[in-house]
Amino acid sequence: ATVSAKLNSTPILAEADALLQTSPEQALQVTERYLMQRRLSDSTNRPHSNNDADRSIRTPLNTVHAHLIAAKARGALGHREASWEALKKAKSVAQSNELTRASLEVTLAETSLLYSLDNNSDAAQALIQALLAELSLLDDIQSSRIERLRFEASLLNAIIVTTQEDEQQSIAQFNAALKALGETPDLKHKVRYQIALGNYFLSINSYERALSELLSAYWQASENDFAVQIASANISLTKLYQQQGVLDKALQHANQAAEFYEHYDLKRGLSETQTLLAAIYSQQGRYNFALVHYFNALELETMLSRTVNIADINVAIAN
Repeated sequence: ATVSAKLNSTPILAEADALLQTSPEQALQVTERYLMQRRLSDSTNRPHSNNDADRSIRTPLNTVHAHLIAAKARGALGHREASWEALKKAKSVAQSNELTRASLEVTLAETSLLYSLDNNSDAAQALIQALLAELSLLDDIQSSRIERLRFEASLLNAIIVTTQEDEQQSIAQFNAALKALGETPDLKHKVRYQIALGNYFLSINSYERALSELLSAYWQASENDFAVQIASANISLTKLYQQQGVLDKALQHANQAAEFYEHYDLKRGLSETQTLLAAIYSQQGRYNFALVHYFNALELETMLSRTVNIADINVAIAN
């Protein structure tokens, strides 16, 4: 459940933000250099400004954004404590400078970390409900930013709710996210919404509805060159076809996803695709191919030090 929340920002941080999904290491380098090379400007002088015309200073608003990017990059790299540390810094600067809008972005990122990094659905749900309540009270001049925040929060809420509630409740939350998309939705947001909804349908074995959402997302992402979303849809379609026993199609989508993660050297995504490929080859009785992919995944998981996944892969190899 990655959250792509962007504060209006200076170009250097906008570039770092854009790198989060394909190169978190690089995003972190850019951000840390920015934080190290510039001192925080006197906050009494327009803390809400994002204009860093003087290259030796950074405004409080941009400082919050920089720490948020660092938190997300650290989270993506699995550096749990460093991620929370960066988020704490973002929260502190936002609160001490009374940056209300930036504080909302911090809360959204905090919810995302609670859910994806700490696997704490209860705490994440409580926090996102509070954020949505706060957002519903805002009738803001910067409406596009608030609308985007509402959508991001609604989608994350729907994803969290589906792990805990029944189908009726879950669909209601996805409908709320769809409503937050608005009349003329941002295409990338729409594709992310469809993938999340498709994944939900897949989780309750509603294959026809899952296929409808995921294929639509896949083609829209392909037509618009949304590389990250294409890979994400490919992973979901792999799982769907695998569960349905349509193994040739599962392989096709898994290989496409693997190419993306390999190209950007994204170890987590690559490990997942290697494990999926291994399982599919195993289902086909092509055990030599399966072993090669399991060993690839094992090597990646060892680099990532994820003990549970290492154990699971070793069990699969033994089988």
